[in-house]
Amino acid sequence: GGGGGPPPRTPAPPPARPRAGPAGGAPAAHAMTPNLGQGACTALLDAEALTRAVATAGPGGLPGALRAYDAERRRSAQRVALGSRTLHRFMTARRPALRDALVGLLPG
Repeated sequence: GGGGGPPPRTPAPPPARPRAGPAGGAPAAHAMTPNLGQGACTALLDAEALTRAVATAGPGGLPGALRAYDAERRRSAQRVALGSRTLHRFMTARRPALRDALVGLLPG
């Protein structure tokens, strides 16, 4: 018969994903396309706001600090992400002639 070889290998499980939410996914909450070049700047502003919120809350105040950080940064970061995504869609449009004509109208 057959079957003299080694048993088939079981694939490794996928790596664990970080928990969603402010504690586990702050960078992912502000993921954005690179079109405006603001990803690193947004990350630095997030880090500063989170550091300040945690320092202000003190020991045991992490849940409140995370809420304060989220309230301070979410709207601004989402606006930057939307602007970057909109620019990406415009620059990758399926009608390059229209895009190029509109870009030609810009001052500069």
